[in-house]
Amino acid sequence: YPHTHIYRYILKFIIFFLVSKMRIMKIFFISIIITAFGIFYATSKATDSIVGSVEGMMCIECQKKLIKAFQDELGKEHDIKVIVSWEDGLGSITFPESSNIDEDTFKKIVTQSGFEVNDVIRKKNPIRNLPQAKKTLSEI
Repeated sequence: YPHTHIYRYILKFIIFFLVSKMRIMKIFFISIIITAFGIFYATSKATDSIVGSVEGMMCIECQKKLIKAFQDELGKEHDIKVIVSWEDGLGSITFPESSNIDEDTFKKIVTQSGFEVNDVIRKKNPIRNLPQAKKTLSEI
């Protein structure tokens, strides 16, 4: 088998690691394993996002008002991430898939804050930043 020598080296490394008294090597190896599990856990949480075109925001105070409205309405019960840009006229929320948040809830919060909603799209992935929110909104 062509990769047998690679497996031998891996096995030798594992045996060396297990019998080694090199504390730094053990700590390094364990930290890599812990980091890998942490990354897997962080990326495995299923999330949904809703992005909408918001009209009527004229300044940073409008942006803060809408962010606060989303946090007040949804943040108490759900682990959400809010992105709002008055300059780009958009709002985005990312939340656990298990939440009962839908497009109508998004629209209601925006409307109750004194703004208008035009296009709204729901995605099965997290929106992590403003450029990603703008790109998602442009897909409508």
